[in-house]
Amino acid sequence: MVMDAQYFGKKLEKEAKYQWELSEYLNRDICQPEGFDAYGYPSELFKLDMERLGIATKRKSAKVIDIAQYIENNRGTND
Repeated sequence: MVMDAQYFGKKLEKEAKYQWELSEYLNRDICQPEGFDAYGYPSELFKLDMERLGIATKRKSAKVIDIAQYIENNRGTND
């Protein structure tokens, strides 16, 4: 991220604790950091790491829908 920050096209606000535009700029690309098996956005992987370490509470698992199975199960029901 430090390497990416040097290409941020706007001046950094030294007095600001959080800079929204800089955060959006640095979190726009996916990556695969050490300790993760999959790629993802830095902000999302940070949240997962915080949960893993017990710093943040674990979120509920996302409900995943198998689209092919959903279509198969609902074929012909909208006639």
